[in-house]
Amino acid sequence: MGRPSNITDETAAAIVLEHSRGRNLIEACRLTKVSFDSLCRKRDVDPEFRGALARAYGEGAPFYLAIAEDNMHRSTRRTFNRAREELHHARWRASSPLVAALQQWAQRQTPVGEVSLLEGARRIAFAFAQAKRELEAQRAPRPPLLIEQAPQVKGNGEAE
Repeated sequence: MGRPSNITDETAAAIVLEHSRGRNLIEACRLTKVSFDSLCRKRDVDPEFRGALARAYGEGAPFYLAIAEDNMHRSTRRTFNRAREELHHARWRASSPLVAALQQWAQRQTPVGEVSLLEGARRIAFAFAQAKRELEAQRAPRPPLLIEQAPQVKGNGEAE
């Protein structure tokens, strides 16, 4: 039988809904019985669908974070490290610079049929690089501590 190769408007709405509930795109495709390749093709040629997925990503981040926090609380000694990594990923996913960069990427106008797989990868890499720059700009660098400014310790253990 196989999965359908074309995504209807109803199926696209269902995928966006599942993605906005915190599921990743592969899980959303599995639930709606659509191949991930079909989703990627539709995302590349349909700017409205691409924008809806980017908005759903931002809306789904708090749900994804809540799921990861719940998994962290229910983890055992064996599953703790995995739950911790999932929680770190969820916090990163919920960071606003990443969501803003993905929404900016989704708003770009693309002529139909002219997006290759390489171009899609370049755009995603651009979104991640821009989010990384924004996160680094938010962190305030500490000025280096000079040797002359460090407290000096006397022979009896007291600082000068």
